[in-house]
Amino acid sequence: MSPLIYINQSDQVDYQRSLATSIVPSDNDQVYTVTLGNKYRWSNGKPVTADDVVFTWNIMKAASGTNPSLPWGYGGEGIGGVPSIWSHVAAKNAHTVVITLTKPTDPTWFIHNGLAQIMPAPSSVWNKYPHNMIRELKYIQSLANSPKNAAYHVVDGPYALKSMEPNASWVFVPNASFGGHKSSLSQVILQYETSPF
Repeated sequence: MSPLIYINQSDQVDYQRSLATSIVPSDNDQVYTVTLGNKYRWSNGKPVTADDVVFTWNIMKAASGTNPSLPWGYGGEGIGGVPSIWSHVAAKNAHTVVITLTKPTDPTWFIHNGLAQIMPAPSSVWNKYPHNMIRELKYIQSLANSPKNAAYHVVDGPYALKSMEPNASWVFVPNASFGGHKSSLSQVILQYETSPF
């Protein structure tokens, strides 16, 4: 998956490698307007949109907290104010997401620690229960160990899963719809150390 915000080795946002092309904080640093570019597409040809970002945020928020009915928890909770200082996340249009915080926040800190956590998932594929987040989390959990499920075939990164054999290998091939630098490799094979191959 491609990140909303790619932080480079110099600890700077690299907009050439990010899904976002700009982030504009309000004058009081409480509202952040994120604009998405149009070069990134899912492997099924659909564009990565603001709805994908909002859906991913909703999953992060729903999986945060101590509710005993949660089937799993979000590991990044607390980092970047997730979810405590995030008041509202909405899609203004297909390429614009507006994030409102509960208080003014240092833009560099929020972008690096909050927004950089978002790696959008394709809402059109994964968003099965939009009005019941516990059921949605259980659905995601049910596929957690099923990498051959069709839901995992829709990606926006440079590679897509071609095949996998348990305890042997995973084979990835270039994603023809990837909007970033195209791979010069025909495939990448991750082979288990104990594999018979």
